[in-house]
Amino acid sequence: MVPPAPQTPRRSGRLRGELVPTKKFGEKLEISAAWTAEPVHARPLDADKDLSAGDKEIYDDLTEQGESGWLTSIHNSFDRSRKSHTIQRNRKVVETETETFRVGDTVLVAGNNIGIIAAAWETNLRDNDARRLDQKMSVGIHWFVKPNQLAAVRKQREHVKNEIYFTIDSSTKVEVGTIVKRCAILPVPDAGDDSDSESDDEDESAIPKFYCRYAVDARTGLFFDFSWVEHKASVLQQLKADPTATSTSVWAIDIPKPKKRPTGAVATKKARFETHDDDSDDGKSDGEYTHSGDEEEESDGGEDLGEDEDTDDDAAGSDGGPPRTPSRKRKRGGTSNSPRKRLKGMAHPTPHSKRRLLSSPSKHRKFTRIAQPTYAVDDTQDSMPEDPYLRAMHVLHVGSRPEVLPCREGQFDQIFQGVGALLEEGSGGCVYVSGLPGTGKTATVHAVIRQLKRMAEENETNPFTFVEINGLRVPEPQAAYTELWQTLSNHDVKKEGRMTISAKESLKHLTGYFHKGEGRGPAGHACIVLMDELDQLVTAKQDVIYNFFNWPTLSNSQLIVIAVANTHDLPERVMTGRVRSRLGMTRISYNPYQKEELIKIVLARLKTASIEPNDNGPVIALPAIVLTSAKVSNLSGDARRMLDVCRRAVEMVRGTKSVAGTKQVLAVMRDMQSTPTAAYLRELSFHERVMLAAMIKCVRREGVEEINWGELQYQHMNLVPVLAGMNDPQRRPSRHELGRILESLACSRAMVVEEGAAAMKKAEDERKVVLNLEQGEVERALVDAGGDVWKIW
Repeated sequence: MVPPAPQTPRRSGRLRGELVPTKKFGEKLEISAAWTAEPVHARPLDADKDLSAGDKEIYDDLTEQGESGWLTSIHNSFDRSRKSHTIQRNRKVVETETETFRVGDTVLVAGNNIGIIAAAWETNLRDNDARRLDQKMSVGIHWFVKPNQLAAVRKQREHVKNEIYFTIDSSTKVEVGTIVKRCAILPVPDAGDDSDSESDDEDESAIPKFYCRYAVDARTGLFFDFSWVEHKASVLQQLKADPTATSTSVWAIDIPKPKKRPTGAVATKKARFETHDDDSDDGKSDGEYTHSGDEEEESDGGEDLGEDEDTDDDAAGSDGGPPRTPSRKRKRGGTSNSPRKRLKGMAHPTPHSKRRLLSSPSKHRKFTRIAQPTYAVDDTQDSMPEDPYLRAMHVLHVGSRPEVLPCREGQFDQIFQGVGALLEEGSGGCVYVSGLPGTGKTATVHAVIRQLKRMAEENETNPFTFVEINGLRVPEPQAAYTELWQTLSNHDVKKEGRMTISAKESLKHLTGYFHKGEGRGPAGHACIVLMDELDQLVTAKQDVIYNFFNWPTLSNSQLIVIAVANTHDLPERVMTGRVRSRLGMTRISYNPYQKEELIKIVLARLKTASIEPNDNGPVIALPAIVLTSAKVSNLSGDARRMLDVCRRAVEMVRGTKSVAGTKQVLAVMRDMQSTPTAAYLRELSFHERVMLAAMIKCVRREGVEEINWGELQYQHMNLVPVLAGMNDPQRRPSRHELGRILESLACSRAMVVEEGAAAMKKAEDERKVVLNLEQGEVERALVDAGGDVWKIW
């Protein structure tokens, strides 16, 4: 007898979790759905809540044409049929399974998510051909969340097997076909119950069981005592009494928010009527937060918790002083129109969650950072070698990332304040960082991200996902879509390799993710994207940077983009108006390092390795550092070049155990200038060097590498009288002579000229020219050969 074909499990591509069975091997499924009864209520169509992103575009087009009057019909239940086609013993077998789902049913949703059917509706919106749109039936799901779906940067609380948490207000719209089956939500596990949802996969008729004891705010990481049975009964009773309350928000719950303690005269007056009791908190755990009975009664009466109470900072003993008993508040009458149920207390929290709850709301306070660590001996010194020369080479390497960056404290605070405030508010935005290469732009951003990660781990700010997209490391600008979606979909690159998905398909997923939250799941977090080398991501249509700058402007996108470029005026010179308008006004500029700043950077790094140079060493002499900083600051102000020269000087004297001095520094600089490229540039004629200088100036000004030949000729003519010396020709070359100069540089592959059939159809001045040498090396060679007047910026 041939055994039955095994089930084909599908691993969630969006959220980490167990395997969810989809269909048997060789099985073809057809899913259809229909309402079980007439609608219980009809209301005017709300495009933002009722339509998908694609249908909303059609709605906007029809609205512009003057059409209106569409309705949304609300239903309480629907039938979902699953017709399977299989081949058994060379015979086609068709099986039909029909199941009824109602509002209030807890279900498994594709992607290994768990939720409750909070609402079901249908719109009568039709397109221009009078055909009903794709989303005929829609279901609103209020999410539960599994422990492994919470932010990984947070400290996890202990949980029992199959335990889930009810989310405060996380919900979304899904398709009927994404619902897998029903599941059971129980308040606490039964004694000796070892059932697991994975074991239920063997029996499709079995109902998976999960346990819910707490509600969670996924953004802040706070847990609250919660009764799922009472909450479900209360909401269903409300929906029965008021059929018009059809929004998914009826399942959301309010959390207690203590009021900020008054200050000034009001606080002095209130203090006269308050009593102090040193033993008021005896018997309570340090990490538990509860409300008094009077406050609970106020909550039941409809008043917001903490609205009339004094601050709980002192009651909890958070300021280190004696606990204080808040004064008794008189009860107030009245009812609340809000359908949300209010929680009465906080469960045993994860570390620091009580401090987060008792802090003042973010909109009333400035987002501040923890004090940066000082430049003491590095904690990683234990893992460093004992050889001081190796330690110095380690900290002076350009790839070494110190905890803090000297001379960039102001820019650190600006980026931290801008990104941190957006993260705290749960909104999106853009930050534009610009400056010359080697001025610490990317290093500062990484330092900010490390600080925010530490704060997220301690529940001092909201969790987030960090993605770095470098324009020089992607094969084409459109590949940035795949890089971002690969991270947002929780794709494990180490285990499964890189995603084999096209940029077009990634863009489709990202559009749904940010526009309507499709695929975000029950615990969607903020996302911070670092777009380094932004110049390389600029295309002719500018569609890539437009999308990345437009997504943060969408409501609830929670996308924060940090754009880093080497050109200060890149938005004004290159970007179109629609792209520039979405970039925002948060712009941070970096100037080249000065001599004193470069010295401070090197000394700070050496101090982390317990090395403090003086005139006689150790390892490297202070005069050598001063000489290097003078030459580098005069040339480019690039800190990476400064570190590289000092490291190579230390490496040169390591074998003899002597001190690296000015002699070694000068030798390293000569070696760096004696590369084949530098030797080639020194042999060029005056006008050939002028054309290279004109090319670099155009690249810096335009922000792109491809320059029109006509623009390059114009810049060359302008630079001739500026750069010409006593022994250089003063006459400006003709257009024919400029063509011969370009031809000479192209033959040696210093420049590349656009070729091909398409290029031949263009006007001569419209053909593109690209510099084929490393830009920084060309700048250094030009300055070495001609002096400071050849500085391009």
